[in-house]
Amino acid sequence: MQIHDVNNRNKEYELAFGKKVKELRLEKKLTQQELATIANVETNQIYRIENGKNGSTLSSIVSVALALGHYPKDLFEFDFNLVLNENFDVSVKEKKKRGPKSK
Repeated sequence: MQIHDVNNRNKEYELAFGKKVKELRLEKKLTQQELATIANVETNQIYRIENGKNGSTLSSIVSVALALGHYPKDLFEFDFNLVLNENFDVSVKEKKKRGPKSK
């Protein structure tokens, strides 16, 4: 898998995660501002999470989950097909980073 594909997959995962957070927020009938206040985070952080903008910190995820009355792991319970890495050969990855040797 190329780096571009990995970045795209990560973005899609962040979007799916954000959709789950929004779904849970709406179930509680909370606005983004109300959730931010309860979670003690900035309102724009809730917007960024729900819209898959920028990676969220673990601290923010925990705060938002608890504010929603859920365990953090509950926020990750959504359908998404992740492809796991099966290539643990670091030497191949290092060669790709450095590029071909010049003579």
